[in-house]
Amino acid sequence: MHAQAGDLPVECIEFLYLTFLSEVFYCAFQIPSYVDYFRKQDIRETFEWHKRILKLLQWKFKKPHWLLKGPTHMPVLPKLLETYPDARLIFMHRDQVTTTDSVVSVQGTIYWWRTDDPWSGNMLDDVMMIEGRVKLWDRIIRWMEDGTIPKGQFANVIYLDFSADPMKAIRSAYQQIGLQMSDAAAQRIEAYLAAKPKGVFGKHVYKTGGESSEAAAEERKRCGATTNTSAFPRRVDPTWRIRRTPARRRRPRRPPRSSGAPRRPGTPSAKTSSRRAVS
Repeated sequence: MHAQAGDLPVECIEFLYLTFLSEVFYCAFQIPSYVDYFRKQDIRETFEWHKRILKLLQWKFKKPHWLLKGPTHMPVLPKLLETYPDARLIFMHRDQVTTTDSVVSVQGTIYWWRTDDPWSGNMLDDVMMIEGRVKLWDRIIRWMEDGTIPKGQFANVIYLDFSADPMKAIRSAYQQIGLQMSDAAAQRIEAYLAAKPKGVFGKHVYKTGGESSEAAAEERKRCGATTNTSAFPRRVDPTWRIRRTPARRRRPRRPPRSSGAPRRPGTPSAKTSSRRAVS
């Protein structure tokens, strides 16, 4: 599902085990009591440890800025910005039905390693079910509009644009967050893309569209209404330019879900980039 190696990118949640205060624990294990505990804590402590780890990693190898991927940070972006006030946020917008089906496949498999009832406890409902995802984006949009996420410190990228022309989409993101792309950096990005084309590590095959096309259409409609706002440079509607041809049905490579399982969990991804190395 996700290739992992010492020289490949990975979400920064992977080094937050050391904090003992992170979503990483309930994304790996079904611990409802820990979820209740975690949501009552001050997450700023976790970001202070996050910063300390980055300072250790850059001790001998300082670079102009860090590029991090952390979709689990999306509900607490104001806390992240308290620790990293110069952070730039890049939001990748993709069809909600497709992304959530992907996440339930991955997350369900992780839980399935340890239980035959992978969705007991309902620990991730707030980020997996449509109601929670709409509320999350309502908050993020409000933060964009009221300046909690300052203008010039966030960029919106359409996944279909990125797939069609990666360099154009990356240059647009750079421009939105006020970064300059050097010729040398552009060449390295192009070389990386050429060496790792889509599918080079295999393909994560899962069923998309949910069990009901009407349910999927309703979720897209609700998410589209949420993201139709001046916070975005143009209308970021999850139904925008979605292929009209029906997806080919394949046997999903995931464990069977229990009767209480959510249909399409997940959340869009967010990448955070600090403008400077951590000081």
